[in-house]
Amino acid sequence: MSMASLNASLLARKGYAIPAEQSPRHLASVPVMNSPRAKQTERYANQKKTKKKHFRLSEKADQEMRLIAVREGLSQQALVEKALHAYLEEAFNNGECICRKTN
Repeated sequence: MSMASLNASLLARKGYAIPAEQSPRHLASVPVMNSPRAKQTERYANQKKTKKKHFRLSEKADQEMRLIAVREGLSQQALVEKALHAYLEEAFNNGECICRKTN
């Protein structure tokens, strides 16, 4: 008995894999908006544009940030954003920041 060979035609893109026993006729009745890819695309379309930033912290600062985030009920990202916005607001109000235009 020979084994089936594995090749690229057996691979499916993430979010597009379907069980082999489902027929194409059955798939035509499934709305496209229920696919994982469509949900992911819709979720990202509703978010504001973001940029990735990477930084290093000392072990103590990391531990303190984690504890404060838990205490405040925020994610670490939300905590960093909140602190950054507060810092930028203070710098702008003190005339130290030229990052915003005044009307």
